[in-house]
Amino acid sequence: MNGFQGTLSRAADVNPAANIADFRIQKSGAWFGFDKNNFAPRFGFAWDPFKSGKTSVRGSYGVFFDRMIGSAVNTVDGNTPGFAQTVNTFPNATPGANRSVAGLGNSDYPQRPGAPDLSPGLTRQTSVVLMNPNLRTGYVHHFNFSIQQEIARNTVLEVGYVRTMGVKLFMNRDLNRPRLDGDFLNACRELQAFRSNGIAPSANNSMVRLFGSAAAAVSAIGGGTIDQGLAGTAANTVDTSAANYSRYAAAGLSNFYIRNFPQCNQFIYGTNDGRSHYNGLQMSLSRNAGGLRATVNYTYSKALDNSSDEATASPPQGLLSITSTSAPTTVASLRTVPMS
Repeated sequence: MNGFQGTLSRAADVNPAANIADFRIQKSGAWFGFDKNNFAPRFGFAWDPFKSGKTSVRGSYGVFFDRMIGSAVNTVDGNTPGFAQTVNTFPNATPGANRSVAGLGNSDYPQRPGAPDLSPGLTRQTSVVLMNPNLRTGYVHHFNFSIQQEIARNTVLEVGYVRTMGVKLFMNRDLNRPRLDGDFLNACRELQAFRSNGIAPSANNSMVRLFGSAAAAVSAIGGGTIDQGLAGTAANTVDTSAANYSRYAAAGLSNFYIRNFPQCNQFIYGTNDGRSHYNGLQMSLSRNAGGLRATVNYTYSKALDNSSDEATASPPQGLLSITSTSAPTTVASLRTVPMS
């Protein structure tokens, strides 16, 4: 990219546990370094153990490297603060207008943007997409072992075991999702008890300190949000409104109280956290009869992974509730936690 692309300072310091509030936009020639050890050996064998021509034992192993999909790169390119701007102009939007290019004036064209803001404020408004500077090429181990036996004239039975194991697969993660446990969750639970049973929150309740009283906290967050246990909505209400987060210091709360990177809303981070496993028993029975061939196949398999969204490279999405529980489906998925 010859140094004409924007990226973030301190990109090497980003991780799921990091707290950073001083990102700056800077130019860069690459989003991540080269991976120079992509060795991909492959071998296989076929063996006739009885020398009869009726039995065949086969096996193979190979390493297959993944590729970086276009949408992952394009998403980064279009989400660098201050360096990405899309402006549409429609000179013929007015009904009946028929203006040609020659008749357009300066006001019809997109205006020149101002200088980019290289130091975003702690506004929780900017969405950023960044790749791990040490990103590596994902790969898959593939194993195959099978035994083929002619059990009758023109009739062949084959039984095989197949395994694939994905390692270091590309996976986008939103590292700036609201932190909905610990003190914030306890504060919300006390507000819910206040709403339902009139039980006064503790004197150290962070939401009471932030808004001045339990009633004011309920009013600011929303009674319906508290009653329904909508933790995600409550967190966004508290942490994305300047009227609220500007009170953090006075209430003794850190800028990192709810999210890791308070300069940003979403912080999508391209990682090698993707993993996949497939194990399968594959059986087939085939018979030839003249010009006809009949085949019966059966597969018993199990597949596990933590990211299956290859087409868009988007982070897994989900709703966050604090009224029910369920197990996370992916490493990056939102947890659901009970309020009571």
